[in-house]
Amino acid sequence: MDILTIEEVQLESYVTRIMLDVGVPAHLKGYHYLRDAIMLSSRDMEAVSSVTKLLYPTIAKHFRTTDQKVERAVRNAIEVS
Repeated sequence: MDILTIEEVQLESYVTRIMLDVGVPAHLKGYHYLRDAIMLSSRDMEAVSSVTKLLYPTIAKHFRTTDQKVERAVRNAIEVS
């Protein structure tokens, strides 16, 4: 395992812990989308400034869904928590 991979695993673990502490239910699709969005944003700050044009479409492509479904699932996960 190289250093970048170790950092990615640590980041994912950290983000997961925080999301669970905040109360985002892990069984929701939005939980997984939100976790990936946070991790992607930490690597590329441009994604933060272009949520609907860059962040949601990137996540949608990764999970093979639409950006509208990603947006709705993220909103739902935030509302539930």
